Amino acid sequence: DTDNQWSDKTNNRGVLSPQQTNFMANVNNYIQFTGIQMEVGEHATEYEYRSYATELAECQRYLYVIDGPTAGDRIGSAFCFSSTGAIVTLPLPVTMRAKPTLDAPSGTMIAINDSITAYTSTAITLNGANKNFVSLNVTTSGMTAGRGAQAYYSSTNTDNALVIRAEP
Repeated sequence: DTDNQWSDKTNNRGVLSPQQTNFMANVNNYIQFTGIQMEVGEHATEYEYRSYATELAECQRYLYVIDGPTAGDRIGSAFCFSSTGAIVTLPLPVTMRAKPTLDAPSGTMIAINDSITAYTSTAITLNGANKNFVSLNVTTSGMTAGRGAQAYYSSTNTDNALVIRAEP
């Protein structure tokens, strides 16, 4: 085979240049495609272009992730209903397709601040939810019942993310 010339498939596993490299030779290699529309059936329809905002909203109907926290990033408003518990309400950016569930990786990722003291959480659970908001029950100690508060990330840890799912 000669450089800059195509070879027939009997000599080179297809019609390939002998200078071609195997992009699958390394697990860190990848290929990117854009502008592709897959369809079922024999007839192609006109390409449907959707903006990033539209596509993101469609995805957030199934999954909403509050991630990449930096210590002090605000999550939502809270109400201290007892000395050991606060309710944090989180409005969702879009209406989800079904009532969501919550994945919270660490009980200590959230702090509640009532403008006097910051209280680090020991547990985070889903208090209630519908398609438009979730309510978190944040357990801590030492709070004063009846106070309004803010909820925020208590540390910088990119593994700490609140994951709200409405997947089938």
